[in-house]
Amino acid sequence: MKLLEVIRTSSTSDETFQIMLAFGKALGKTTVSCKDTPGFIVNRLLIPYHAEAIRMIERGDATPEDIDTAMKLGAGYP
Repeated sequence: MKLLEVIRTSSTSDETFQIMLAFGKALGKTTVSCKDTPGFIVNRLLIPYHAEAIRMIERGDATPEDIDTAMKLGAGYP
């Protein structure tokens, strides 16, 4: 994965936070920062998509293959 979410809590010092950002970049990652919140950024946004895809399959609205194709070509998701 090319992304590293660096999470900052209320007790994270500025020095520690900057060290973690630099560490991520040294690993060749693109870093983003987020407060300590459920799911952070990626998972918090991704879970509703997954849940709706499951509901669509359960209702018979679309096949898993068609959902995958639609998300890859229509939304740019791998």
